[in-house]
Amino acid sequence: MTLTFLDRDRKIRERQGINGGNFSGGGVNESNLLIQVLMGALSDIQFKFSNYFLKFSQTILKERQLIELDNDWYKCLEYGSINEDIIWLEKLGYSRKSAIIIVKR
Repeated sequence: MTLTFLDRDRKIRERQGINGGNFSGGGVNESNLLIQVLMGALSDIQFKFSNYFLKFSQTILKERQLIELDNDWYKCLEYGSINEDIIWLEKLGYSRKSAIIIVKR
């Protein structure tokens, strides 16, 4: 008797087509699944924090009638920097790594 209802990752494995939805005992596909699920969760967390700090920044700017914040956490989460040159390059389409390299030169 298998306890498939205890296998919480079964639906994820079936959706991804990994090993036909069966646990393979820590194979490469299982490791890839774990990494994929973890990266997806981290992306969701970053998205939620980014939205929270965007709303927070907008509220502070509106209430205090400021043009910009000195320490805007939204920019830090969204662009990985508060350097305006890096943010500008990222808005133009450069990757974060490329933008940092260009600004350092």
